[in-house]
Amino acid sequence: MLDLRSYGSDGFSDAYSVIKERLGVVRDQEQPGYEGRAPIRESLVRCIWFGQHIKARMLATEDGTRAEAISPGWWNVEDGPDFQRAEVLFEGRGLVKGDVEVHVFASDWARHGHDKLEAYNSVILHVVMWNDGRGRFVTNQAGQKIPQLALSRYLDCELDELDVEEYPAADAQGGLCQQRLAKLPAQAAWVGQFLDFAGDERILAKARMFSRR
Repeated sequence: MLDLRSYGSDGFSDAYSVIKERLGVVRDQEQPGYEGRAPIRESLVRCIWFGQHIKARMLATEDGTRAEAISPGWWNVEDGPDFQRAEVLFEGRGLVKGDVEVHVFASDWARHGHDKLEAYNSVILHVVMWNDGRGRFVTNQAGQKIPQLALSRYLDCELDELDVEEYPAADAQGGLCQQRLAKLPAQAAWVGQFLDFAGDERILAKARMFSRR
């Protein structure tokens, strides 16, 4: 078991973020901003898509096809596409059912190797904040073209208005930290200290958010 005594406990500690990095469960790293904009996390883009904080009647994919999200899909915290069983109405194609993958940048699709993984052949839409590659499509492992939707031009709220920590996403499912903790022997003091660190990190994250306003 990880020895928490090696981490400082005076004041607000950043130990939680350090521990996540050591355990290899950091999935949502902050991405640099695009063309001078403030950096954001992929989880924020997921919240925007899931909550449909967009001008839904104006949507068009990067190839100019009009689109409407009938259902954003079920939030997935396991491996594979970010949202499963989504339903999207595409102009000229009708209702298409499948999965949705979300990234900050369009180039993250290839950077993460999704174009080589069969598990992502079920993706019907690649949702990104910014299309940094200017491409109309990405390609899956089967060689099929997947349309892209860049949310940056369709936002109907300010990014700093969304609190990812309080977003009601996948409440019934455990996250990556829960999966790790479930494999450890139960020790109340250890878990209590770990949760204290997690609380500190949440406060520090909120402070960073307000400092950027």
